[in-house]
Amino acid sequence: MIRRFPDWQTRLDTYLREAAARGAVWGETDCCMNAANAVRDCTGVDLAAGFRGRYTTATGAVRVLRRETGATSGLVERLAAKIAGAQGLEEIDPIYAQALDVAFLPLKNTAGLDGVISISDGLAFVVATPESEFTRLPFLSGARAPGARAWRI
Repeated sequence: MIRRFPDWQTRLDTYLREAAARGAVWGETDCCMNAANAVRDCTGVDLAAGFRGRYTTATGAVRVLRRETGATSGLVERLAAKIAGAQGLEEIDPIYAQALDVAFLPLKNTAGLDGVISISDGLAFVVATPESEFTRLPFLSGARAPGARAWRI
């Protein structure tokens, strides 16, 4: 189980505000890195340690996803499940996601991937993609999407 810092809520609010001001960038604040950055800032655990700094484009992200998962499809969901399993994270129904929980949402995106990774701010899923920047997706919209998954942090 990953332990949160005592001031994790303040850290999460600060991270999300600052990240939204910077904008989404491949390899820095894209969907996977955004969630990993938020978790790292709030817990000290870097879920992206294995691939941080290894890509700067959508093509590079796909290449890393393929290498990390050994697959050619379902890449984002597979990576999320792989990391969650390695960290011993409990899978939960996305409708019960709380602030700092991580979710896979099967949303179409311009990178042609199977979905996006998002971080819960307690009220919505925060999705960061270089194409749409930071978007807040209400729980009922994202959590009920067929194939959505979430993990407790």
